[in-house]
Amino acid sequence: MSLANLNLLLCGSTAENFCKKMKTIFGTPYLKVSFYGLSAIKNSLEKIGAYFGIPKEQIKEVIKTGEKIVYEKITPWLKVFKGKKAMIVLGAGRLGALSRMLRELGFEVEVAASIFGRESDHFETMPYAGLLTD
Repeated sequence: MSLANLNLLLCGSTAENFCKKMKTIFGTPYLKVSFYGLSAIKNSLEKIGAYFGIPKEQIKEVIKTGEKIVYEKITPWLKVFKGKKAMIVLGAGRLGALSRMLRELGFEVEVAASIFGRESDHFETMPYAGLLTD
């Protein structure tokens, strides 16, 4: 029997089958989330909070408090990163999330590449990278 109330799917390529099995065998639901970048963290916290029935205003307050702290720390770096070119080479399941995060920080993602991946992984990456290859 699973003791988890909810599984968080971070890497679709590796963990999706596991999460589906957990749902089939134990009835444990899962959410696809990402914690790469502020917009992804915000979206993931909203999904998780909604699943557990946490009031939207409470979730928004937690996010607002966290964003204030983070922006105070990263603001000087945003000027340094702005316009810098980046290339990402790693598992396709994280290409989209990391490309999106680097764009949020001001980088221009010129190339995103992986040695494996599903079509959905590449589709998620397309809007954020100049060139995408597998």
